[in-house]
Amino acid sequence: MWEPESKSESNTMNTEMDISRQPQPQPQPQPQKETGTLIGSKVKVKGELTGEGELTIQGQVEGTISFSNGEVLVDQGGKVKADVEARVVQIQGELTGTVSCTELIALRSTADAKGTLQAPRIVLEDGCKFTGDLDTESTGSIQVSSPSSTKQNKQKDSGDKDQKDDFASRIAS
Repeated sequence: MWEPESKSESNTMNTEMDISRQPQPQPQPQPQKETGTLIGSKVKVKGELTGEGELTIQGQVEGTISFSNGEVLVDQGGKVKADVEARVVQIQGELTGTVSCTELIALRSTADAKGTLQAPRIVLEDGCKFTGDLDTESTGSIQVSSPSSTKQNKQKDSGDKDQKDDFASRIAS
């Protein structure tokens, strides 16, 4: 004799099978956020680097770097002998060359830089080392020397308080 219970069990199994056979929606690929470019501590590059976005240098670079609309970070341990053009440059390692920025150059406390820095805003943190020229475009060029020659210049100009006050007001703005 025919039993209705077995029919419902059969339908339940078929229903389950039908559900498992239906195509599953495929996940849509998510746009990946660009993380920037890293030149690692064991990498040495000679030549011309061009790009956009962020460039972090932990290794060694010699040549030219052009990230006109981007940011360049010379990380601690990074060594750069290059002319650099970017929107923002932060130096925590060593850099020798001309740096031209449209916004900001920041020498962090661990920086050791030699050359010419050109930007509307230049930050020199306490402890950084810098020898060369600073050009903030609005105040002209200021000659900066090594600590020993700075001490000699202070002795020569020891009575000129107005000149020192003018220099301090240009740095503060």
